[in-house]
Formats: sequence, C-alpha cells, structure tokens
Amino acid sequence: MSESPLPWQVESCEFAEVKGFASRAAKEHVKVDAPAGVEYFCVRNLQPLSRNAAGLITSTHRLDNRLPQNAVLGFAALMVRGSQARFKADWVRPEMRGKGIAKALMAARMERVASGHVPRASAFCTPLSLPIYLANGFKPKSVNPRGITFVEACF
Repeated sequence: MSESPLPWQVESCEFAEVKGFASRAAKEHVKVDAPAGVEYFCVRNLQPLSRNAAGLITSTHRLDNRLPQNAVLGFAALMVRGSQARFKADWVRPEMRGKGIAKALMAARMERVASGHVPRASAFCTPLSLPIYLANGFKPKSVNPRGITFVEACF
C-alpha cells in the first residue's frame, strides 16, 4: 500500500522564484509584482510524504515527474500595512488546479493574518479565485468590467 501525501507544505518564497510566471499569470488577470512589504508563499513539486516522531521529513513525493523537484506549482502573496492586509497574486499551474493548492495557500495567508492580529483584509479576485475567498469569509464589494471582483473581510 502506498502512502498518501501529507497536507500541502506551504513555504515563504522570494519574488525572484515567481516572477518568471508573470506573463502566464497576466493572461488570467493575475498581477505578479513586488511592492515593498509583499510576502510570497509557494507550494513546490516535492512534498513531504511522511515524518518521524520528531517531525522530521522521512520521505518525499514528487507530484509531477515532468517538473524539477523544486519547481513552484502555485503561489500567492500577502501585503500587510498596519491593520489592513491585501491578499494578492493567487496563481496555480493549470495542470495542478483542483488539487487543493490554492486552498493551502489561502490557509497559510489566513494564519499569518490571524497571528499578526490584522482585523481587515481585501483582495481583487478573478472568477477562478473568488470561491476560495468567499469560503473564507470575504464579501464581494464591486466587480469591474473584466470580471475582477473586489472583496473585503473583517476578522
């Protein structure tokens, strides 16, 4: 019997690791940029499969053998300024969508916002990302002609 992967491991990553996806993401109205204070989170191709009692990874699982083990499968950004957080740049490789990566990236950012006691958050959502935001307590405020929805949440 094969082991099933552990929940997605989300880690901080540098802008340099995701900027190569900017043109692909832009085609889906996702802006990838690096203003001051933006923190990027990513999920990589190589994921933990099991851990020992001390919590150390004992085996790993490559999700897509066509990609390098350290390849970024999806990323998202968070910018916190005072009491306001802006969720940004949600993007997952098309071939990896529907596997829970976007949900894991959202959970990591929600955890960061909660640990920083940030009471308000907002985002501009594509039709693809909107359901995840709505499921996490964000409320739609407006929609532009390109179908991008501005959402806000209070925690």
